[in-house]
Amino acid sequence: MKIRHSILAAALMLLSLVSCRKDPVAGPEEPADRPVKGTMNRGFNLSGCFEVGTTGTAENIWMGHIDDKTFSFIKSLGCDVVRVPMQFGQFITSKTDFTLTQAYWDRLDTLLDLGEKYEITVIIDNHQWKYCEMFPTDHALSFLQSIWRQVAEHCKDRDYCVYEILNEPDGTWWRNHWGETQELVLKAIREIDTRHDVIVTPAPYGTIAQLPDYDDDHLIYTIHTYEPFVFTHQGAEFSGLQNVKLHFPYDPEKDDLTVAVSSSSNREALQNYANTGTEEYIRSVIDKELAEVERRGARLYVGEFGVACYNLDDKAFRKEFKESRNRWHKCMVDYMKEKNVAWTLWTFALDFGIFYNYWSAYIDYVADLNVGLVQALGLNVPAGAVDEPDVDPTPDDGPKVEQNWMIFTDSMQDNWQIGGTDGKYSISEAFASEGSKSIEWVLDNSGSWQRVLTFELPSNMDISAYSKFCFDIRYEDSTFDPTWVTFQNRMYGSDNSEMFFTTAAPEEDGWHTVEMPLEDFRSQSGSDQWKKFKTFCFHTTGWNTGTAKVYIDNVRLVKMVPAE
Repeated sequence: MKIRHSILAAALMLLSLVSCRKDPVAGPEEPADRPVKGTMNRGFNLSGCFEVGTTGTAENIWMGHIDDKTFSFIKSLGCDVVRVPMQFGQFITSKTDFTLTQAYWDRLDTLLDLGEKYEITVIIDNHQWKYCEMFPTDHALSFLQSIWRQVAEHCKDRDYCVYEILNEPDGTWWRNHWGETQELVLKAIREIDTRHDVIVTPAPYGTIAQLPDYDDDHLIYTIHTYEPFVFTHQGAEFSGLQNVKLHFPYDPEKDDLTVAVSSSSNREALQNYANTGTEEYIRSVIDKELAEVERRGARLYVGEFGVACYNLDDKAFRKEFKESRNRWHKCMVDYMKEKNVAWTLWTFALDFGIFYNYWSAYIDYVADLNVGLVQALGLNVPAGAVDEPDVDPTPDDGPKVEQNWMIFTDSMQDNWQIGGTDGKYSISEAFASEGSKSIEWVLDNSGSWQRVLTFELPSNMDISAYSKFCFDIRYEDSTFDPTWVTFQNRMYGSDNSEMFFTTAAPEEDGWHTVEMPLEDFRSQSGSDQWKKFKTFCFHTTGWNTGTAKVYIDNVRLVKMVPAE
């Protein structure tokens, strides 16, 4: 039976979650119910790794953040837990045979080995995207029971790991049947493993009070909170809040609650922001669930929370938004610390994470770090990390004109170099936008996913004074679909850091000018990063059955200088 007395409940959780690091590694003589080593207090969601798409497999798992560098860095921040979302439905042999593949076990063991090495608890999170569509109700329970029996058998003797049955089980059927379904899966796990903590959750829009009172002494209850949504998702087009600019707490002098949003629910939430945009409100969200969890003699864990960083791209609003975003996070983590609530931020990287260079796979863990956010989270700031300088709008100091630094007209200039892979290039006199020559770039159906043409900067060059990168482009082949081409200007440094900007290729015939504002790059990594970057890159991505000749001319950097 569950123990409800608060003192005894606390003792039970201490046995489950407090580290036993001084004990020797378990041997065969140790009892099967020995405490699991590992604490669980604060950390991150390592998204984008085991979350392969619906056509992916375990072989496609991205191990970029499942490495020694990342775990060492997370440990240095003062964290002790990572939640790793996993698309289990992509790692099985078939939808009728739920056997997990060897490729999955190999990658899981790499993850768990890192957790044990750095004493970081790994939450194995069943993060099945579009769950109901991939595994309909007639066999969803069998799927869940099968995969968790396999994981429990594989991990039962491991330390520094926790099981999370299912992330946000959404859909009408799941909301109506989730409580008892989760209990049946929990029983399947306990047939094999009675040692490890298991994370249980209500269905979205539900509460913990609606769940059965599970008879299990090793449970952690989780919630996700992004309240108030109109603040945490402001600036995001996918949320329909791209026009919203809000402060936290609510500022009646600055916050416009009448801007256009995409839905009636967003409209209602925005109009109510004066009431929800407060520290008291976001604390109340935690209080509501915490009271029920404590009644059950368990521990509360906030598995996801955070603020999207899209309004960091708004130069005029950037400073105010950064400060508000930091205040929201500080309010959350300070209160969770006070209430002994464990948490994992959504996310480590990407658009809710702790880095400015949030879409790049090549993050510099020090140079790209959002130091203010790390401090707001109560984490350790690494040595040498300095937050980006605030970028104020350019003052109006009189009329200005464009000044070009030519990279290519009839030839490469000023020690610039051109190179490429999976694409043939040459200097051609067939067409020219300026002068008599252009660069001819041949793209054929070579079976390559991407083709690259690069302009390499001279050594020790700082282009921070320039405002945009420009070029003229022309297509000459009717069998090639130009909408397939996307130009990503990527500037790689010696440490593999990266910034990029994307623009679609023009569809019409003839010469066209493409302008790529450098401030759009700058907004992702900070202007101080320009000294490291060495390459502008034309990058095509996707399969195409045709061929094309692409002509590029009048390649230049442009800066604004005072008019004479």
